[in-house]
Amino acid sequence: MEKTLGQRIREVRKSRGNTQQEAADYVGVARPSLVGWEKDTTKPTLENLTKLCAFLNIDAAALLSGAVVNSSPQSTDDASAVDRVLGLVRIVAAQDIGFEPTPDQALRWLVKKAGIGDAISALET
Repeated sequence: MEKTLGQRIREVRKSRGNTQQEAADYVGVARPSLVGWEKDTTKPTLENLTKLCAFLNIDAAALLSGAVVNSSPQSTDDASAVDRVLGLVRIVAAQDIGFEPTPDQALRWLVKKAGIGDAISALET
């Protein structure tokens, strides 16, 4: 079973040897906010997720997908670049729709928001 965003946040934070208070202080939120993220009762804003990823030294896409939980954000190959972009799309989509979308749902959300569905359909024919 795939881990939730909160479970991944907790796992990475603990693997780095950081307390909830240290992470919360770095991000600039109260500890109960971080607890809520880790328990999946609330979601971090894009700004707070970015700060948390900087604190944990992890790429946001890696944290969202769980694919590379212990990697540094310095990877340069094309596949990981696509994964990072998709992860960021998932963050923004989640903020807009109120739940963590699958990669397919996030791409459909992006196509709809960008208004490019008709253009893509035309290219496919």
